Amino acid sequence: MADLTHLYESGFDTDKAADEAGPSGDFSPIPKGTYRVKVVSAETNTTKAGNGEMLKVRLDVLGPEHSGRVVFDDILIKHTSEEAQRIGRERFATLCRGAELANPKSTDLLVGKELDAFIKIETDEKYGDRNRVSFYSRVEPANGFVASPVGGGFNDDDVPF
Repeated sequence: MADLTHLYESGFDTDKAADEAGPSGDFSPIPKGTYRVKVVSAETNTTKAGNGEMLKVRLDVLGPEHSGRVVFDDILIKHTSEEAQRIGRERFATLCRGAELANPKSTDLLVGKELDAFIKIETDEKYGDRNRVSFYSRVEPANGFVASPVGGGFNDDDVPF
């Protein structure tokens, strides 16, 4: 048994520490919706069953609401089930397109990228309600005009007058 009293000058109050934690101490799911997020980390890992590889992504919510909250996303990249692998790779493709990366060779290229994520709530039998990312999209400029990366250029049919 370890004595903790020497770690705290004036004692430790669990309730006070939780209150001071603010939003970061709240682990309840955020409401369903589209949020601006930033990729804080992205690492590969073997699945618990050992039958695949996944990308574990940590996303910090930037807004418009629930800024400072954290959402995690596990995306299958390789799996013994072709269907599971196909679905995982489709989700990974939306992450890459949202981050404006084509065929990234390293997870390091995802870190720091800002994108929009559509987040929903799903119920897990073991852990209860939790957030799940449905898909990602790139950040749209505030004025609604998007520069096309491939040909086309300006189309005056898009102007509302």
